[in-house]
Order: sequence, then structure tokens, then C-alpha cells
Amino acid sequence: MEPFVHGKFIDITEEINVNLTNPGMITDALWSDFSGDGNLDLLLVGEFMGIRAFKNLNGKLSELPSLSGLSESEGWWNTIKEGDFDGDGDMDYILGNLGFNSQLKASVEEPVELYAKDFDNNGSIDPILCSYINRKSYPVFSKGDLLGQLSMLKNKYVKYSEYANEQISDIFSEEELKGVTKFKAVTFASSYLENLGNSQFELQPLPSEAQFSPIYAIETGDFNADGYLDLLLAGNFFGNRVKFGRSDANNGLLLLGNGIGEFQAVDNRTSGLNVLGEVRDIITLPLIDKSKLVVLAKNNLDIQIFKLNTQQ
Repeated sequence: MEPFVHGKFIDITEEINVNLTNPGMITDALWSDFSGDGNLDLLLVGEFMGIRAFKNLNGKLSELPSLSGLSESEGWWNTIKEGDFDGDGDMDYILGNLGFNSQLKASVEEPVELYAKDFDNNGSIDPILCSYINRKSYPVFSKGDLLGQLSMLKNKYVKYSEYANEQISDIFSEEELKGVTKFKAVTFASSYLENLGNSQFELQPLPSEAQFSPIYAIETGDFNADGYLDLLLAGNFFGNRVKFGRSDANNGLLLLGNGIGEFQAVDNRTSGLNVLGEVRDIITLPLIDKSKLVVLAKNNLDIQIFKLNTQQ
């Protein structure tokens, strides 16, 4: 067999200066010229991650500083899509997140936090999710869930009442919390990231209709033929624990853009969208008669196809 030469992979991580120390879990990446200099820059998003932007400087990537407007942007980001939504000539971005229709609420002052450590020294990491209630942070999962993971706590919490009001600092001593890896999420809003120029950004939540369910799939296009970019959003997630229930409130959402970075939701009866299931990707395919097909790919279901007639 001929040696694999022409397509050989070369690790250049150190050369491009992308520091991914403790990044959370990356779920999407996008090459996009946000600086407008003709070179493709890199944006990364993920779970328990802030939005990370790396500028391409003569072939080397350098992460934008915290003053770029991307600090305090940690979320459960699923996907990112580009487009010039405000008509100023540079690339803006749409990002899918968990949304607001959940028991979990996150803010800068009261983040959702994940503590990760091998607390019982059995060789596997024990993740403990915490969220705030009345300004105090508590483990999200029940006594049964936590003790099923950490049997060493069974003698400490025999009764449910003993566990009910415990914060993580009550469950574990200061010594036991040493060495813990801590992640946080401060926003669950699916969002519009406006490019202000000069490597500056502003993050804004999309309309409330976009927050009813997690967004995993985004497609852009002028769907009403008015000359402005619009959005088609889809998602849902059925794998939640029973106590949270299924996140299934998105039946396909059309957001019409007005060319200045604002979006208005269209009722499903008007848009004609009726999308069921967990959508994970959307593409549009142009047809010879100038109409378009919108193809949605789903978990464990057949694809669904809509035809969009753009003729006036």
C-alpha cells in the first residue's frame, strides 16, 4: 500500500495559539471573517463555554481579549450561524442555546454551576449540577440521584429532610472541594451576536418565541423576499430526566429580519411550519423555478421537507 503522504495531517496547535484549557464541551465551530480583513477567523461555542473568537493574524489565531464584549457569555450553546443581519457589511451571528422554558435559570449573579471531581476516588469523575433558589445554590438532582452516584453519602443523608436544604458546601467539606473543576453558565438565551466592528461584539437575546425550546438548527435566508435576511430555527431535546420533562415546544420558528438586526416571530399558522421531533440540522436547496426546498434532519425520524415559493 502506498504511504499516506499528500494528505498527511500535521498538528499545528501550538503554532496557531488556540488555548483550549478547561473550555467546557465544544459543540460547534465556525470559520468566519468577523474582522473583515479577508482572512477567515474562528468562533467556538459549547456547553458551559463562553463564546470564543480567534482573530486570524497572518495565519496564526489569537483569541480576542475579554474587553471584546464576549466576557460573561457562558451558556449551553448548541450551534452558531453567520449573516449580515444589520446591513453594515460585516458578519453577525445567531447562536442556539437552551432557552428559557426550563426549571434551570441562569444569570451572571446566579449561574448554573457544575462541580466536577472524583469525590469517591473510584477512578471516574462525579459531576454535580447546582442552581440557585432564593439566592442560594443547591444541587439540582434529588437525594436518590446523588446517593446513587456517591454511595459514600448514604450514612450522612438517611432521611430526605436531611438533604433537602443542603448546599454543595454543606455536602462536602472545604478539603473535599479542593481540586474541583468548576464550570458555569450565565445565560440560556438563544441570541443574536452583533458585530460592532474593530473586534467588538454585543450579545442580545432573540425574541421570546425563540426561547421556548433548545435551538440546535439554524438556517438563514430571505424567506419572505423583502430583501432582508430572516431566520429559521428548530431544535427540541427529548433526553431530559423525567423531573424536567421533554423540551418539545419548537415546531419550527420563522423570524423575519428587518435589516437592522431586529427579528419578529411569525405564527406557525401563518408560516405553514409544523415540525415535530428533535431537529439537528436545516439546509435550503434552490430549485430551477426559483422556489426553495427547506430540508430538516431529525434524530430517529425521517427528514422533513417544505417547499417555499418565493415568487411575488
